[in-house]
Amino acid sequence: MPSKQMLGVRISPEAPFDKFKANFMKKFASIFAISLTLLLLSSSVAYASVCPAPYDQGLVPCGQLDTCRCDLSDVFVMLKRLYIFMVWYIGMPLAGLLVVIGGIFILLQGLNPKLYDTGKTILWGAFWGVVLMLCSYLIVDVVLKGLGYTGVWSSF
Repeated sequence: MPSKQMLGVRISPEAPFDKFKANFMKKFASIFAISLTLLLLSSSVAYASVCPAPYDQGLVPCGQLDTCRCDLSDVFVMLKRLYIFMVWYIGMPLAGLLVVIGGIFILLQGLNPKLYDTGKTILWGAFWGVVLMLCSYLIVDVVLKGLGYTGVWSSF
């Protein structure tokens, strides 16, 4: 196995990268844990709104009062809110994080040429994930029309 001489000491080419990789993973894990903790502490709690109020506060639009029972239409309202929450508040930030991680891997290709391929794969995965999230409305519409449904399914 070829080796390089650094400051008079022979080392293998993989040795500096192994040390860098271990330090990078420790720092990345700690930064990720701190960021996740801060995100969870600063985020608002999803709570169900009271029926008489406007239903723009929580994911569940009913069931807070004895006089305000849930019915079948409330399930669809909740599903629509859950879809919006998953796409815009979970999917898009996750895609942004993947773009950053893929970009970092591409920038670090000088340390290991395999990082370029990994970064490129992450970027393409993030791109196709965003395309799938944004086209999911169209996909559901095409499937329902293909099954013969002629009503309006997307208005609540």
